[in-house]
Amino acid sequence: MGLFQVSLRDPTGSFAGKTIIVTGSNTGLGLEAAIKFTQLNASRLILAVRDPSKGEAAKATIQQRVPNHTTNIEVWPLDMASYASIKSFVHRVESDVDRLDIALLNAGFMSGKFQLSEYGWETVLQVNTVSTTLLALLLLPKLRASRTETSTPVLEVVSSGLHTRAKVNAEHRALEHVMASYNNAESVAEGPVGEGQYSRSKLFVLQAFEVIARSVLNKSTGKPDVLVVVSCPGACKSELGREMTGLLGVAKNLFYRFIRTAEEGSRTLVSATLLGEEAHGRFWTHDKIAEKTSILRGDDGEKLRQKVWREIFESLRKDNPDNSSNHVKARFIPDVDHQAAPNASAARRGNSSSASRKAQHESSPRLAQNGSLSIPHPSSPAAHYLKMRLIDCNTFKIEEFFGDAIPQYAILSHTWETDEVELKDMSDLKVARKKSGFNKIERCAWQATEDRLQYCWVDTCCIDKSSSAELTEAINSMFRWYRVAAKCYAYLWDVTSGPDERELQEWEFRQSKWFTRGWTLQELLAPQEVEFYTRDWRPLGSRSTFSSLISNITRIQHTALLAGDLSDFSAAQKMSWMSARRTTRVEDTAYCMLGLFGINMPLLYGEGVRAFIRLQEEIIKISDDHSLFAWRDTVPSPSRYRGLLARSPLEFQDAHDVVPLERESGEPYTITNRGLSIALPLHDRPARTHTHPGHDPAELEYVIMLACGQLGRPHDALGIYLRRLSASSDQFVRIDPHELYVGAPMLEVVPKALFVRHASSLPRGHTTERVGGFYLRGIAAEPFAPVFVTESPGWSPAQEDVGWVRCEAPPGGPLATSISFRSKEAGFRAVEPRVRLEYNPTPKAMLTISSNGITFVIRHLGTPSSA
Repeated sequence: MGLFQVSLRDPTGSFAGKTIIVTGSNTGLGLEAAIKFTQLNASRLILAVRDPSKGEAAKATIQQRVPNHTTNIEVWPLDMASYASIKSFVHRVESDVDRLDIALLNAGFMSGKFQLSEYGWETVLQVNTVSTTLLALLLLPKLRASRTETSTPVLEVVSSGLHTRAKVNAEHRALEHVMASYNNAESVAEGPVGEGQYSRSKLFVLQAFEVIARSVLNKSTGKPDVLVVVSCPGACKSELGREMTGLLGVAKNLFYRFIRTAEEGSRTLVSATLLGEEAHGRFWTHDKIAEKTSILRGDDGEKLRQKVWREIFESLRKDNPDNSSNHVKARFIPDVDHQAAPNASAARRGNSSSASRKAQHESSPRLAQNGSLSIPHPSSPAAHYLKMRLIDCNTFKIEEFFGDAIPQYAILSHTWETDEVELKDMSDLKVARKKSGFNKIERCAWQATEDRLQYCWVDTCCIDKSSSAELTEAINSMFRWYRVAAKCYAYLWDVTSGPDERELQEWEFRQSKWFTRGWTLQELLAPQEVEFYTRDWRPLGSRSTFSSLISNITRIQHTALLAGDLSDFSAAQKMSWMSARRTTRVEDTAYCMLGLFGINMPLLYGEGVRAFIRLQEEIIKISDDHSLFAWRDTVPSPSRYRGLLARSPLEFQDAHDVVPLERESGEPYTITNRGLSIALPLHDRPARTHTHPGHDPAELEYVIMLACGQLGRPHDALGIYLRRLSASSDQFVRIDPHELYVGAPMLEVVPKALFVRHASSLPRGHTTERVGGFYLRGIAAEPFAPVFVTESPGWSPAQEDVGWVRCEAPPGGPLATSISFRSKEAGFRAVEPRVRLEYNPTPKAMLTISSNGITFVIRHLGTPSSA
């Protein structure tokens, strides 16, 4: 026993019939804990170690120290720095372990040397925080499935008391990516042998496990399906200090004389598995449950926890790409209602505990047989660890709730008008009541009271919009908040007619502004049900009763309005739902769609249309749905060149019937600094009967076939046109974006790896051919045949289409010319004189019309500009 630490009780009891996993069990605390489990008659003990040979040595040590034991001891390889190793380990657990009673995650790492893992994390953060969280998530389904009426499995992670000394200053806490701000050599150098980084890694993993602990609460009973415990053995001798040499080594040896042995420390690890429900989600150390350190408490602690969890999630999803977009449907955070009293709410719902456990088991992270990983999205419905402000329907006071304390509530959907009530106004109800917007808040509260709900949520006054951090959190949470609301009321202020005026009422319903706004799209689709009310709060009906009418108004598929499972619809279809809607700020066109795609991303007001590009880039990270590329340019552009991503949902306005084909979409594709890297069937562009004005010969032009088609055309696929930047280049741009090719999928064509540039990111110095022209419309019945007179040698006028005259400059030739035209027939007129200069929206041109023809002066500027 250490001289300055209390004596720890040696755990007693029996682990007979139990299967136990201990990671990091070849030495130190893990080995000593494995010995105690063996002494207490564990049925099956799996030693998870990085080096199997050391694991076999540990097994021999156990057999030597516990002779005549009955435990089946096995050594399994597990490298916590490798996701492939972690997934392989979990695959083996799922296939070879009938039931799993205890998972003791003890493996840890401490180092003063800065090294990056293959996933870009500093190795201490990688092993102690990110990989440990991944292993915990992937073991949860087996643990949940092993629960019985008399036995609850245990998931334990070994932390450290050093987390109370972790330095995470206010400047770093304010950042969106807190952990990444410490992913550097300077952070590793803090303290002896990286003690500062080690303490932070233990703080971050503790926060992640608080989230996991909340997620496993049973919806019916309010009790955990898996006991999640964080333990700390206190200062004890271990292999963590093996890098201490020289004077540090001397100090370490001196220190070791006054601290616990590994055997004494292991008592905490084993006793934590015997505590029961009182320890769920708690910190067990020195034979008692300790209170949270200050950095984990209160509003600030909750905000930090949310950021850490999102950061871990995004990292795991990025480095474990899923080959099937269907895997995105899996949710780690259970779809539970927010409740203050779980047992009471369970009685109202009448759910069975077995059905609830089954639903929660199915919603856990899963590994497919091909090794693809399904990780939960932090914006999944009912991720109930976030803060919410709610209005007390009786007092109209704003109250804050966290996690499991969030009660059931009603939520209001409406369009913003002038004189809305803000959060600051609610502190003085006399001020709030003077605003016209208070009426709908009051009506919402009254209706919620009628529906036996004490709280309601209204976006105008329940979000602090002066805080960019809170606004970001709220917008990323919005879909979830609407999804889990007990009631959703849609207030249509512009529907004023009564029930005796059914035709007028339907007309007003069709014309309501509510169906034209961007934010109300998710408010229509996310809730379990939507109830519509007129301006004077008369009930109109529900989403389900009006589903056919709403589908006709919005072009949203009827099944989407009834089923509520949006994962069955393509990216193009979801974009088409948004195509006729508008938002006040251009960035909100993207932000209001985050929940529809299960996307979580930071808000950057001021970025303009770039927000919609970022949304599509985030979709690409989690989905292989090619319908995202099946858009058409609806607004004429001075450039014929585009990238693969759309500029706005408006370009999907005709994509309501575009769906993925029932075949593999090919190799994964990613965004790179050379454009979108993708492999697709590439075929020479078919000949066309109509030529695009100013169009070049078809050389270097191709059609690529997407893995999507149109409903009702099962044998056809959609394609888009590309142009190679040069004959030897592997880089392309999309051309003629107003067109989509429809034809056979060309399955016999081998997919080709290529890069598709954004039109605004063409290589520096790249220029397109200098082509200009104008339309001539003849008065005579037959097309006229103009006579060309070119003043600058090398220019080649040509009539390529009815009325279109194209003028092409030779390479290195003059940038300006004058061309005269004479008609062989009497009488013609020139209309819509214009110049088509690719990547040059401001060409110089002059047109003179006389009785016997025209003279057209064209000047090419020659410098590309952004499309």
